[in-house]
Amino acid sequence: MNIIQAFNQLKEKEINLDLLSEVMELRELCEEHNNYEYYFQCTLLIIDIFISEGLLDDALKTTLLAQDMLEDKKNDYQDIYKKLLDNLAYIYITNQNYQRALEVEQMKKDFLDSENCNEVNRWLLECSYIHEAIGE
Repeated sequence: MNIIQAFNQLKEKEINLDLLSEVMELRELCEEHNNYEYYFQCTLLIIDIFISEGLLDDALKTTLLAQDMLEDKKNDYQDIYKKLLDNLAYIYITNQNYQRALEVEQMKKDFLDSENCNEVNRWLLECSYIHEAIGE
């Protein structure tokens, strides 16, 4: 079975801690084969597992590490980078760290498709929510 098929099978499973070891193994395999796209896709799945289990500190640490690793490649993997930023904003909002969430939203602005009204409206709504939480 190739990496893409293995990843798609993992995505079909219920997201919980039992899935974590399988995703970690696949991510290691991706790294061995220099398949960075699926390495980061596995990382996103790991972050989703942490978030769904309420392990926000682990999710934050993993997200920040992945963001740092993607910094030089963020234009090559824009969808993955945007998802990382979405996760980061969610974690900060959940932890009531609204100022950091707003900083993340500003970073997301550079990756918005201005022709996609739904994407722009969602971003505006997220920013409005954060501004309201801050009291601005």
